[in-house]
Amino acid sequence: TYLKLAKEYVKNVENDAKSGSKTDAQIQEETANAKKVRTDVSALKKSTDALTTNASLFEKKEIKDKDGNTKMDYDRDAIYKALKSFADNYNAVIKSAGDSDDTSVLRNTLNMTKLTAKHVNMLSKVGFTIGEDNTLSVDEKMVKEADINSIKSMFKGAGSYADSVNAYAGRIDNYVVRNMQKNGTYTATGSYAT
Repeated sequence: TYLKLAKEYVKNVENDAKSGSKTDAQIQEETANAKKVRTDVSALKKSTDALTTNASLFEKKEIKDKDGNTKMDYDRDAIYKALKSFADNYNAVIKSAGDSDDTSVLRNTLNMTKLTAKHVNMLSKVGFTIGEDNTLSVDEKMVKEADINSIKSMFKGAGSYADSVNAYAGRIDNYVVRNMQKNGTYTATGSYAT
């Protein structure tokens, strides 16, 4: 009886392998990648929110110059840090989502890079460069010398470039969650449990 069960089990495992069923190792690898993508997407959403909704970031403040004199100006250091954080988190999503096997995740990541490429001229005016691998780099000197209205039009408020990136990040996250649920197990009510 045991030998019959063992043979049946081996036959089922071989059939699963032939039919394309995933092994536990594959599921664990996909789950680890999905968690990484979700972490990166969460960081990108936070940095886009900081740019699009933080009104004080783009308001004039009392700023001290090198000599200790105060004047009303934009806090260019804070703006640069926010833009650098955005670029770093954008790059992390491009890299981790690019390792996904889910076509919807890949498609939305590609669309996000296409959106960025579409804005290449404006991005370059405010200090951004798009690399051959679709990642962003930011030039601190150019950001600090850029026209503040150009930066605002790209990164502040609803409908801006940053807001559109945020929307793509949300879609990527939704598809990652959906994909993780496929690898989960069923609960007593018949829904997926990851």
